Amino acid sequence: MHNPRSRSGNKASTLIPGPSKPTDRDPHVAVGAGQTFAIEWTTGHPRSIFYFVILHGTDEESIELHTDELLENYIDQAPESAYSMYNSSSGYWDKSHLSCSYLYGSGDDCDDCKNCGQGDEDYNDLSDTAVYAGLLSPKHESYINRTSVFESSEDGDYGVTHMQYLDSVLTDDARVAYFNADYPWIEAVHKFTVEKKWAQEFDTARFDIPARRGSGEYLVHMVWRGYRDIIDVDVLPSNAADVYGQQAEGTTWIKTDHCAYQRGTYDSSGVAQKSWRGETCFPLWSANGYNATSCLEQCESLGTSKCTAANVVPLTNPPNVVPFLTDQVNIPRSLIKGSGDELNTDCTASYMEV
Repeated sequence: MHNPRSRSGNKASTLIPGPSKPTDRDPHVAVGAGQTFAIEWTTGHPRSIFYFVILHGTDEESIELHTDELLENYIDQAPESAYSMYNSSSGYWDKSHLSCSYLYGSGDDCDDCKNCGQGDEDYNDLSDTAVYAGLLSPKHESYINRTSVFESSEDGDYGVTHMQYLDSVLTDDARVAYFNADYPWIEAVHKFTVEKKWAQEFDTARFDIPARRGSGEYLVHMVWRGYRDIIDVDVLPSNAADVYGQQAEGTTWIKTDHCAYQRGTYDSSGVAQKSWRGETCFPLWSANGYNATSCLEQCESLGTSKCTAANVVPLTNPPNVVPFLTDQVNIPRSLIKGSGDELNTDCTASYMEV
């Protein structure tokens, strides 16, 4: 997806059935039942299909059942009335396309927009009349005003251009909301087909939460090929005044339980920023009450350009780890510390167990 407000944080997640639930709830959207919000997704693989499944938070364990076949069955079994909510002749529920390359053309100065400056075939000039109906007027019902939540440097200095799809293209999509006794946890399924390859551009549409079970915690589960993501939604007793919320002042740490990151799959501040000669590994033990404050404060002092996360790694693997991986603990080694190039002994189990 291209949604900074999601569990994967605007990145493609290969965690199946989806990124794990944070220990401390951090909803990405707050709405009233039926109140709309926008989702954006990348358009890199033509004819591939995005599914967005709406369900209650207490049914999260059911997302492992979300296969293409199951979701297609839910759509195929939908009665006529299940389509009525999203069949608007005005186009209010239609998807549209967002292009950063249109305003740049084939020029050389593209800022961070990816699809321009490489020749006429490499930017979206709206010339494919079998796909696009034209530019989308801000007065059109399907036009979605993008908030600052979605804006990024990848939009380029000119921002994005809204493009309207032909009605014939939209027939590849399906949006249904109804109760199915075979899949009682599903409130709605939204299916969108990628029509044209623009890997650095996006489609967007409006969504809502039917909230059959009243206000509370809900999920939007994205299923696309081998990727998954989740948007956590709080459904309020009445419409929200601010759907996406505001950026908080200061740093808020969110704990997320996950599998171990193998060495080499992430950058340590001690390696990526050689100019920083401070500590990299911080022991959490009974002597300090397993307190991670010093580690988090050190990370915050570096700023988000140098440190964006703290990775908690066990000194020894738990007993249920398979025997051939028992001694492979994913603690970084050989990190720069001090003024010389000596090994960072703070990152060894023998040091931290003293």
